[in-house]
Amino acid sequence: HGLSDSPYSLRAMAERLHAEGYTVVGLRVPGHGTSPRALAEVDWEDWTAAVRIAVRGTRALSPAGTPLVLMGYANGGALSVHYATTALDDKSLPAVDAVVLFSPMIGISPLARITRFYHIVARLSGDEKARWSAVSAETDPYKYTSWPMNASVQAWTMTEAVEQRLAALDQAGRMDQMPPILAMQSAIDATVVVPKLITVLFDRLKPGGPSELVLFDVNRVAWLGNLL
Repeated sequence: HGLSDSPYSLRAMAERLHAEGYTVVGLRVPGHGTSPRALAEVDWEDWTAAVRIAVRGTRALSPAGTPLVLMGYANGGALSVHYATTALDDKSLPAVDAVVLFSPMIGISPLARITRFYHIVARLSGDEKARWSAVSAETDPYKYTSWPMNASVQAWTMTEAVEQRLAALDQAGRMDQMPPILAMQSAIDATVVVPKLITVLFDRLKPGGPSELVLFDVNRVAWLGNLL
């Protein structure tokens, strides 16, 4: 699931896959699905550690010889790619046969790095609210409506780690070892930097390989609708 979201946001997809015969585990990433205060204190390494535990647990529940597929939305997409690259070097981790990404958080706005200094502002001002960009009543079952600044810090650090891992694989000539990737992405995504999905990930994959990027866009000639 995505940053500040919960597994509930992907429940319908999980049920559909389960009905098709898949063994499905919907990981609740640490700091999510409880209280937004938890997201204010979590670290991105907690997320990657949880993914390793979840994948091992899923593999243990699955019949031998069946493919292992990771599916991730936004932050979950970045976590899926991070795990796939880690499993290439750590043979104690179950290998991934395919990765499905939905608006993966491969790149976010460079301005996010500025949020690293929020704790300094909060300390100097003495205002606890400086640690939050939004505080609202929690009434949405899918995600938090409050947003701690730490979430942005950890997200930016996470994307940096993923980009570094992909760059290292590319430099070593090992990108052909990556499992097939299917990615769904809107060209007008307001959260992730869409071009980075191409430059950081897809441009480095083997040309003509099994991976595929499905890109959605808006109708850019809508203003001609009446004439047409």
